[in-house]
Amino acid sequence: MTIEPIHIIGGGMAGSEAAWQAANLGVPVVIHEMRPVRKTDAHHTDGLAELVCSNSFRSDDWEYNAVGLLHEEMRRAQGLIIAMGDRHRVPAGSALAVDRDAFSADVTAALEKHPLVTIERGEVDGWPPAAWSSVIDEAFVVVADISRRPARDVYDLAIKLSATVWFLEKSDAALDAAGVRQLHTVAAHAR
Repeated sequence: MTIEPIHIIGGGMAGSEAAWQAANLGVPVVIHEMRPVRKTDAHHTDGLAELVCSNSFRSDDWEYNAVGLLHEEMRRAQGLIIAMGDRHRVPAGSALAVDRDAFSADVTAALEKHPLVTIERGEVDGWPPAAWSSVIDEAFVVVADISRRPARDVYDLAIKLSATVWFLEKSDAALDAAGVRQLHTVAAHAR
């Protein structure tokens, strides 16, 4: 049985980590990253997971700090973002701070080398195509199980939040076996 790829819109830290985790579970992934086709004032490279505001991941003290504990959980989950953060650590006391350029370059290289990851450069403007059976938008806000809440209520909330809406439908057995739930889109960014 062929597993349809998960399309991930956005190659920031969340999109890059989602792609890494899904691909390592045996699920093919397509990352859609708008840069360098569409540039922003904040970004300076076309690398994935580019840090734009700060080079700090905050405290790395897992015994006394919740953020540090999250870092430790990411390490135990063999997360790409934390692994590259550790590899490119720069002095910052008890915080985890990184060399931004080297960090982004190595995240990009790791994803480019992964046999189940494809990176497509270009903007996804509007609703994802209907042919994409599984989509994750790096900036999504609302996830809804339509068996628990009317679709119209969820859509109205998304309009108010200018969010993307995802409805959880029955999942594919092969994806369930890999520990991944299938998400289907019903509304794109409300503009």
